[in-house]
Amino acid sequence: METSSHHLISKLRAERGETLEAFARAIGCSSKGRISEMERGLCLPTPEQALAIERISGGTIDASAISP
Repeated sequence: METSSHHLISKLRAERGETLEAFARAIGCSSKGRISEMERGLCLPTPEQALAIERISGGTIDASAISP
């Protein structure tokens, strides 16, 4: 995972003012723990989650930059 990718996810969630749980729902993830892991750089979003992140970011985060 690119070093700054997890920071992009964390920053987007903060900008949206969402809890881990609300952000997880927004990208189709069933676990707020998984979002926490993404934000800490411990795992990558699935391709579907990465596309959802790209969509809710208005395209400022490229799905291909944060997903395998």
